[in-house]
Amino acid sequence: MKKRFRSLFDRFYEAPRRFAGGPVLNLFGYHILRILFFNLAFYFRKKRITEDEPSRAILSQILNDGVAVVPDFFPEDIFLKIKEECDNLNIEVVNERAPHIQRTSFVRDDRHNWAPVLEKYLSNNQVINDIASSLLRRDILITPKVAVEKSFFHKEDLGKETTDVRSDNLHFDVSYPTLICFLYLNDIDEKNAAFTYVKGSHRLTLARLWMEYKMSLSFYWKWNKKQRERETPEVSLEFVKKQGMEPTQLSGKRNTLVMANTMGFHSRGKYLSTTPREIAYTAYRELESLKYWKRKFAANKA
Repeated sequence: MKKRFRSLFDRFYEAPRRFAGGPVLNLFGYHILRILFFNLAFYFRKKRITEDEPSRAILSQILNDGVAVVPDFFPEDIFLKIKEECDNLNIEVVNERAPHIQRTSFVRDDRHNWAPVLEKYLSNNQVINDIASSLLRRDILITPKVAVEKSFFHKEDLGKETTDVRSDNLHFDVSYPTLICFLYLNDIDEKNAAFTYVKGSHRLTLARLWMEYKMSLSFYWKWNKKQRERETPEVSLEFVKKQGMEPTQLSGKRNTLVMANTMGFHSRGKYLSTTPREIAYTAYRELESLKYWKRKFAANKA
């Protein structure tokens, strides 16, 4: 009972998930009410704008397209420090089938951070945090999570279906604005699963509301608990094309930073070669959690 209560508390304390409520509540529109509440709450936050002109240009692109690609983000010497630390980190294996995936979070708000270079240049990066703060209309009161991921196909895997449908399905993370930043640690293009994004899909429309309403029902009625934990509901290409949009693969050389509002539709690309895909990414989802408001209250009280 104690373990179950703790699990329920943790879910309440973290940022709102993609779906909640179950089939009956969602049949009567609970998920739609969640979406409207989250987005109205965002709408009424005070708008912010970063003072740095290059940062404003990046912010403007994210607001317009949902994503921005910034080549050569770091000075070369800083990037080499980041790459060296990432190469020397012990990364856990999280998927042993195609794609073979290693991934570990090395910087988090709630524990000792094992990667001081990543913490300094990604988690505490003033430029990135200013853009994030302006985009999400929040103070950065919670340390953004930083993880390192390496994924690849062996030669014998090429042409096979992916086993990681959580990331490889075209999907959205949540139904409210959020931000993830991907730093390409090696050259990544259409041959080694470049990040794919549907530009403009971060906007809330009536068509999207109806699509999510139907998803919220099938997610609980047609999927068992194990499937809900391992898979991501897929946004159909037919729906995307009907909205006049299409997925775009965002290729980039090493030291490219991709900043994406993952309320928009996105996926990992396909592996057409054995070249690995190496990234470090920073996530700002916890700014929508109850933890944020606890931190905000403490800051105001101080």
